[in-house]
Amino acid sequence: MTVLSKWYAETGRGEDALKVLRSAMVTRRQLAVRRPASFLDIYATNLVMLARHEAGLGYVREALQTYQEACSSFARTEAAAREPELAARAQALESEAENHVEAGREEDALTSYQQAVTAYGQALTAPTDPELVSQAPKLVRRAHALAAAGRDEEALSLFVRAADAYGKLAERNVTRYVGPHVLALNTAAKRLARAKRHEEALAMLERVTAAYQRAADADPARYTLHYARSLVPVAKKLMGAGRDSDARAVLHRALDVYQSVTPPPRSRGGGVTVIRHLRDPGGPNRGRAAS
Repeated sequence: MTVLSKWYAETGRGEDALKVLRSAMVTRRQLAVRRPASFLDIYATNLVMLARHEAGLGYVREALQTYQEACSSFARTEAAAREPELAARAQALESEAENHVEAGREEDALTSYQQAVTAYGQALTAPTDPELVSQAPKLVRRAHALAAAGRDEEALSLFVRAADAYGKLAERNVTRYVGPHVLALNTAAKRLARAKRHEEALAMLERVTAAYQRAADADPARYTLHYARSLVPVAKKLMGAGRDSDARAVLHRALDVYQSVTPPPRSRGGGVTVIRHLRDPGGPNRGRAAS
């Protein structure tokens, strides 16, 4: 609730408060569309406030529509990834509310919607495993210390464990943890490649693309290009392994993603130009891609 709408509500000017809230939702809806990872959960919470205010003023049908939009918005957040059981309960309550609406039981529908958004809110605010949050960076620090001491195998093992730990954290909050998750995966991939363990290195790079793809689903504007770029090292590894058709398929996918979000650059140094050169596995880049 905005400061002005709160003041209106506290002074008994409920209709004025409602107008301010509805006006504010226009901007918040735009932010949620442009940057869902940052604003969608806030927008959903604001919708709940608006629905409660509408219901309190007797605008029951409008409140039901607003609650429905709030549930739809919550369903596109990370609520299900963080707390699947709570999110499933919220979805069941939402279906129950829709059944009440169809049967003309508006008050019952309001109650079910209120319970649904409460469950969604609890799922979003559920705390991440504190032990895992503490463990992941410690694993990275220990891995770097071992690497500096020349204990490469032990360091590699810890980098892999750190990647797994950050992966679990990213499952609950992808945009917050995708960065350290990818960093640990890439570090492990480089060390595996140095040890000539190329299949394992490829598996790590494929995990990088999966991590960025999930992040791009949550926040397309921020992570789609990261996803596209992460496909290039995978293609290089596939070329080095003689899997040319697989490499071409990956590069076509990278090109499609790039072109969906940005026009091809004019200079030869742009990412799309590099990918186009890589599309010919028999060309001059083949040896470098396999290295």
